[in-house]
Amino acid sequence: MKKMMLKKALRSYIICPLILSIILVGAVIYVLFRDSELALILGIVVAVYILALVVYFFARRKRIMGELVRFATDYGQKQRALLGEMAIPYAVLDTSGRIMFANRKFTTLVETEECMHRTITSLFPDITKDILPTDENVSEVNFKVGGRGFKAQMNYIRMQSLSEDSFWNRSGGAEPDESDALIALYLYDETEVLELKQANIDQKTIIGLLYIDNYEEALESIDEVRRSLLTALVDRKINKYFQGVDAIIRKLEKDKYFFIFKNMYLESLKEAKFSILDEVRSVNIGNDMSVTISMGISTFHDSFTSGYEAARAAMDLALGRGGDQVVIKDKEGVIYYG
Repeated sequence: MKKMMLKKALRSYIICPLILSIILVGAVIYVLFRDSELALILGIVVAVYILALVVYFFARRKRIMGELVRFATDYGQKQRALLGEMAIPYAVLDTSGRIMFANRKFTTLVETEECMHRTITSLFPDITKDILPTDENVSEVNFKVGGRGFKAQMNYIRMQSLSEDSFWNRSGGAEPDESDALIALYLYDETEVLELKQANIDQKTIIGLLYIDNYEEALESIDEVRRSLLTALVDRKINKYFQGVDAIIRKLEKDKYFFIFKNMYLESLKEAKFSILDEVRSVNIGNDMSVTISMGISTFHDSFTSGYEAARAAMDLALGRGGDQVVIKDKEGVIYYG
């Protein structure tokens, strides 16, 4: 667009004096039919004006051309310098993914100055050829380099060859080639954003309930003297287990507990398949019936109230399936352990 505006301005700069000269010649012809002497004087003045204009044009042509070339060169160098010093890694690729230009941040990231004409896939395997944009669309891909997370944004840019000659040379020119295209690659360092996002996920509160399935039955299976010991051992197992994940656990009733802990510990509990189930079941001080527990856990909630209700719903599912298990309700659905 700017290029077309410049062309129009240059043409106006030349065409306006030409149009004025034609008007003056027409005026001389008009006057010639009315007053030949006046037409002669006016013709001489117009001829001198046109001659001076032609002399001035050809005398200044080379200088004007030189100034335009210097301006374009200087402008292009400044643009290249600005791109080279851009604060984010930037590169220009051809449509096959071969690097044609890379700024300083980019070469620093890949730790080599010799990246020209190499394919982007050889530097970043996650940017495969099928990810490269086509048809003037935008492609994005996330990957890691040296422990840091980056988002690559690739813009498809169609380049047109000079379809018109400059004003100074109208003898013909190349037709626009629509197949010519480049890909502008921007690399955004999202390490801090990803770390904050993960920290937010890790700090999310997990809400849960723990019920002893057969509290009364287990106590009745041993003599009265050892009942308090059995209760204390089970209570100790439960509290010790949740202390290991920095949880807050409170006893609501003799056989019911409420607990909360950070989401960062949930994966390790899943990997161990909630070993508290086996630990409590293994408590035996002569009781004929093993003590079993059930847990209902909510990982996806907007408030503590909704989280508590989701944990109760998970607990109902666990008890409905016979107990001695853990049920987790998350945004994907329900997961069962035990």
